[in-house]
Amino acid sequence: MRILITCPPMLAATDPWRDRLAGHTLIEARGAQQLQVGELQKLVVGCDGVIAGDDPFTEEVLMAGLPTLRAIAKWGIGLDAIDLAAAARHGIRVSNTPQAFGDEVADVAIGYLVMLTRHLHRIDAQVRQGHWYKPQGVSLRGKTAGIVGLGDIGRAIAGACGGWGCGWWPPIPVRPRRNFCGKPAWKWCPWPPCGPKLRF
Repeated sequence: MRILITCPPMLAATDPWRDRLAGHTLIEARGAQQLQVGELQKLVVGCDGVIAGDDPFTEEVLMAGLPTLRAIAKWGIGLDAIDLAAAARHGIRVSNTPQAFGDEVADVAIGYLVMLTRHLHRIDAQVRQGHWYKPQGVSLRGKTAGIVGLGDIGRAIAGACGGWGCGWWPPIPVRPRRNFCGKPAWKWCPWPPCGPKLRF
């Protein structure tokens, strides 16, 4: 089987998975975070499957892979770069990898939260200009974080907020499972949300 791999994180850490693909011909598309349509059209020719990153798998790309292309596995969750309707028409199975990067995305979200409440972006800009900017920030402890969606990423963000001493509320009036988080720092805020605490 001939497999095209376009996902940079997978290509950067080959040892854990290479044994599982032994016996298959691997086409490793290195050097770009995201390939262009023309590049993909050339690479996908003769491939049976693709392990994809965020590359644009348009109908033109899918057509270039026929008749051999049978499956595309997305490394990650979002499938918006893949023409799902075209894949279905041509019998190409598409799948993703839920829970692959929930913690990593949550890390970035929490990073933004700390940056904005403590004005770290402004401090950075001022220091680069030779100034010592000392804004008055806001502590996260005791605040209530609004989390829109309690999927894998939302749950990871909520867990991180609990560690900061934040309460939280989901956008729907549904109490989560009791074993959702065993940390005592969590506080359930009933619907409607907790008013002015949501604004820093």
